[in-house]
Amino acid sequence: MAGAVRREPAEFSMDYVNLPEPSVTTAAGGGDKGNHPAPGTKLLRLVGVSFGLLCILQVAVNVCLRLTLFKSNGQISPTGHACINETDKQSQLIERYIQRGWVRFHSSLYYISFARNTWEQSRQFCLQRGADLVIINTKAEQDFTRQFNRFTWLGLHNDTKTGKWTWVDGTLLTDSFKFWGPGEPNSYEGKNENCAEIRFFELEDSWNNIPCEDQNFWICEKEKHRPFEEVIPVRNKLRLFSLSKMALHEDQHEMSAIYDNINNPVSSNDIPKSLSGEDSNASSATSGVQLYKIGTVAFGLLALLLLGLVIFLACYMEVRSRNFTEERSELKKTLNDLVSKQNSLTEERDNLTRKNSDTEARLTAISLERDEQRKSLNITDSQLRSVTEERDRLKGKIVQLGWRIFRGSAYYISSTEKTWQESRTYCQSVGADLMIINSKEEQDFANSFQTYMWIGLTDSETEGRWKWVDGSPLTTSYWRDGEPNGKTVENCGDIKTFTAERSWNDENCSHSLKWICEMKLS
Repeated sequence: MAGAVRREPAEFSMDYVNLPEPSVTTAAGGGDKGNHPAPGTKLLRLVGVSFGLLCILQVAVNVCLRLTLFKSNGQISPTGHACINETDKQSQLIERYIQRGWVRFHSSLYYISFARNTWEQSRQFCLQRGADLVIINTKAEQDFTRQFNRFTWLGLHNDTKTGKWTWVDGTLLTDSFKFWGPGEPNSYEGKNENCAEIRFFELEDSWNNIPCEDQNFWICEKEKHRPFEEVIPVRNKLRLFSLSKMALHEDQHEMSAIYDNINNPVSSNDIPKSLSGEDSNASSATSGVQLYKIGTVAFGLLALLLLGLVIFLACYMEVRSRNFTEERSELKKTLNDLVSKQNSLTEERDNLTRKNSDTEARLTAISLERDEQRKSLNITDSQLRSVTEERDRLKGKIVQLGWRIFRGSAYYISSTEKTWQESRTYCQSVGADLMIINSKEEQDFANSFQTYMWIGLTDSETEGRWKWVDGSPLTTSYWRDGEPNGKTVENCGDIKTFTAERSWNDENCSHSLKWICEMKLS
């Protein structure tokens, strides 16, 4: 045995720490077989325990990756969501709602409809989108809902069972927090007005109640506590949990087998009893070296595997971090755009408000001008009535003085005779002139007096060019046959043959005849 332990001591020395003492060899020949462990037992236990620890670590990494990163169908698992920044994801989902027309205010999202519907149909629209009709909980929210300047449904209705006004989430309307308009709620014209709306949006107390069957715009509200994403169904969660549990159970089963191998090494009874002396010691040394090599290789492979997993996780986290940075930049850009749009809308609103104020000012000025015109018209009407009364009074006096009224003029037939010029002078002295005949009706009227009399017609200025006394030329004439024929001797017109329609005659202006005066009354 001594020769087996140390060969050529000048070159190298090898100690087999797991070789039994000389007494073991003796024991193999007939000593106590249970007092000493078999060769290589300590090394085997060390390798087994180390290998078991690495396997436990490997199992933990596998289970963690399986639960946190992927599901069997390639989708992100519910546990994996914990590795994602929830704030960024919620921001992305909120941005999607805003792109679809929703508006964010404080901790809720609001949708303002562009169509009208009944109260119940409006609420169904909101419920189908994971929201409900708006519930007003603060004064700021009340002011926010009024700024849309529309008649919109509220999530408030009169419960027919309890007879109390109730919000759509079941809470009752309190007396300390309500914004009913003047005289509301009521039952106008005996109608069942069981649904609330925003009507008097220019007032802080803007609520009104109307029948639920009326058509109105509406406002949906999606509150902060409502999820902004689709939740994985419960049955899928249970299935994923079952798969993870089965995988963990299989890994634990493999670990149990390893520990069984470690805790139940080959007993000394299984060692052939024929081994003794140098052959037994050499065989034990060779077995220990092989186990050491196997353990070293296993350690190396597991170390490489763990190194690969660490590198993979580091790269994955780097990529995710880069993606999160890009998403954050996009969100900041989107936020800046929204702020810019909000500023533009605010400026546009202010411009419209100014225009509205200017329009109201112009309308007020026009109203004042209209009132002034009405006053002037009233004064004019009063003056017209006075003038009309005065005209009628003068007409009465004229009639009393022997004048006759015909189509806006007064006519006077003289009872004496004068020359043409003397007759005209008389007419002018009373504010009239000799008669001018412009129509058949006036001609018939003049003939009706059956008087041989002067009229206001002469060609004394130019022979053959007959004119009326107002200077207008003669256009329609009623000369009797053969007239005028007096040339330069007869230069004044008169009515002579009054029994015929064509009754005019030219006469010497110095003859004395009766005459007819005409006074314009209008």
